[in-house]
Amino acid sequence: MPLADEDFHDTLMNPLDAQAKLFDYIVCKQIAFTPIKPEEDSYQSSGGHYGISTTTTIRSAHRFHAKMVFSRFFSNPNQVEPYAYFYEEGIKNGNPVKMNVKKAEKIYDSQGGEALQVEFSVPRTHRDKIRLHSEVLFAVRLHIDDTYSMHFPYPLGGEERFLGAKMRVKTLSAGLYQSSLDQNKEVVFDTLAELKTEKPW
Repeated sequence: MPLADEDFHDTLMNPLDAQAKLFDYIVCKQIAFTPIKPEEDSYQSSGGHYGISTTTTIRSAHRFHAKMVFSRFFSNPNQVEPYAYFYEEGIKNGNPVKMNVKKAEKIYDSQGGEALQVEFSVPRTHRDKIRLHSEVLFAVRLHIDDTYSMHFPYPLGGEERFLGAKMRVKTLSAGLYQSSLDQNKEVVFDTLAELKTEKPW
């Protein structure tokens, strides 16, 4: 997504901010989310006069994997600082619930390519609150050099930032409308506090 003219001019006036923006666009653009042991319910509805019935399928999951592919310079699981928040009524309605997040691990695809993977889950106390409009915010940053408190994404305008993506935990498919719990989401770069609100989305 290109910068607007004014943003582009302002960013170029600060070389450190320009470098931070450049790295945003080349290091990691998407996060892939995969459900772990999803639940599924299906039922058929009557077709009325035309005799055409429709199968409706509802899928949900409370545990997911987040898979991220970074530059080869950022492939150490110990660098990963992940967070996940569950929003029963969607991010725009607030009230985030901190999710259980496991330590990152390195995985490999069928071609031997490296990726970093994090498992996270909705707390037991909130699993019965998963709705079709529920959302999860997943946010992460990488520790580049703890001695100098250096992280990726790099600070912008003096503010520490994270990569964030929001995803759904329950889907409905019926007829021609099909949705999936397997999701590839574009990342958004912002402070953790802002990512937890509706503003960046």
